[in-house]
Amino acid sequence: MPVRVITQGCKANAYDSVWIGRVLEDAAADAKEVVVLNTCSVTNRADSEAKKTLRRLRRENPMAVLVVTGCMAQLAPQALQTEGLADYIVTHHELKGFVAQAGVLSRRQNPEVHVGNPFKRPSGIAGVFLPEPRPGRSRAFLKVQDGCDGFCSFCVIPFARGKSRSKPLEHVLEELKGLALLGYEEVVLTGIRLSAYGKDLGIEDGLLTLLRVIEERPGGVSRLRISSLEPHDLTAGFLEHVRESKLLCPHYPIALQSGDDPVLKAMRRDYSVAAFERVASWLFEHIPDVHVGLDVIVGFPQESQQAFQRTYALIERYPFARLHVFPFSAKEGAPAAKMPGQIPSAVASERASALRELDRRKRLAFADSQVGKVRAAILERAVPKSGRIKLKTDNYLDVWAKPVAGLELRPGSLLRVQLGPRDGQTLYAELCPESSR
Repeated sequence: MPVRVITQGCKANAYDSVWIGRVLEDAAADAKEVVVLNTCSVTNRADSEAKKTLRRLRRENPMAVLVVTGCMAQLAPQALQTEGLADYIVTHHELKGFVAQAGVLSRRQNPEVHVGNPFKRPSGIAGVFLPEPRPGRSRAFLKVQDGCDGFCSFCVIPFARGKSRSKPLEHVLEELKGLALLGYEEVVLTGIRLSAYGKDLGIEDGLLTLLRVIEERPGGVSRLRISSLEPHDLTAGFLEHVRESKLLCPHYPIALQSGDDPVLKAMRRDYSVAAFERVASWLFEHIPDVHVGLDVIVGFPQESQQAFQRTYALIERYPFARLHVFPFSAKEGAPAAKMPGQIPSAVASERASALRELDRRKRLAFADSQVGKVRAAILERAVPKSGRIKLKTDNYLDVWAKPVAGLELRPGSLLRVQLGPRDGQTLYAELCPESSR
């Protein structure tokens, strides 16, 4: 019986989900149905959504074996066990040992819990892992780093994932080569804190070194994305490589979190607003048509209205293309949950709404700035009812186009498109006659 894995949360979880399904295959062979929820637990809302999903899965699949893994399984196993929301609660680093002793998975009256200490026995990151070929997939995720040593005051993820650890360079290269042979043109490098790549391996400027080595080795994929970055890790050498790279997409998601220095200090973020602005200014000055996205938290304890306005003004000042806005969530176990000066949820929601409106305007302005330009784009899917195909440009714009006779239209194909016009929030494009990159 194939294992069905449902993923919540980050791109690193998407990578893990394929591995999880494969690890559980043998134990699930004789079960009627096995459904695994790979959870996120970065906020209280993520926990609520995980519980809601588990209840729905049980209603829809009363005879299925339900397995919960991921960050919530590590951080809140007792809550999951008390509510009887699954048959097995298994953390990533216990998964292989669990399969070795579990035999055949079956429905259980009381949940069976397999949770340990991720700092003493973290889940592996070494080794080479390739997914099965999946028709219809336009890109692949490759997790090169896991865990985090940052311990930001708002975050509990280090307690779920353990210390930072990296996939060896040669294993990354072998995986990339394998993904290219499977037909993937684009790969997204993912991690919990990507900028920490290589520190545990003794590699100086680890992420930069990884990117250089990938670019120097032939036989890999056609283009790379980086899933997330930290402002202070975008050194002069890193930025210069970004400018010269032939593989990297001009799309850089950066974790800003706040545009106010006292708030950043309270968050235990080890950079200043000035350091962030140096990076942002450089990217916009040197990378044409660059898409810079930001993660921002509002309503952090003691964030005054003036502090929020400084964040708002900073974001308004630059042509950022996308914001991910998070109202502060007082996550149990995070130091910020007990800080004085907690902001009322209504105030945090109001600030989040203001930034989301700014986000809407920024997205449309970035799309308008690209109208008339020719970009490389990867085909994501065809939508027969509309007679169009959906593509993602190298600078991370969703565009819709009409197919052209004689042009290969499999998901994952790299094509060239001329952008425009925009109708509301939808950006249209025309396929260029040639399919060269």
